[in-house]
Amino acid sequence: MKKGIVAVLVSTLWISLSEFLRNEFLFKHIWTDHYTSLSLIFPSEPINGMI
Repeated sequence: MKKGIVAVLVSTLWISLSEFLRNEFLFKHIWTDHYTSLSLIFPSEPINGMI
């Protein structure tokens, strides 16, 4: 049971971190262009991406 919980927590951390890094460093220009086309400002603070 304990191994399963640890595996789920580690997987959650890994997925969250990889999504944050992917969106922040690889696709940030796509997101900023998309928000600009909607007449919005992209929330570029790292805390927004982590949440």
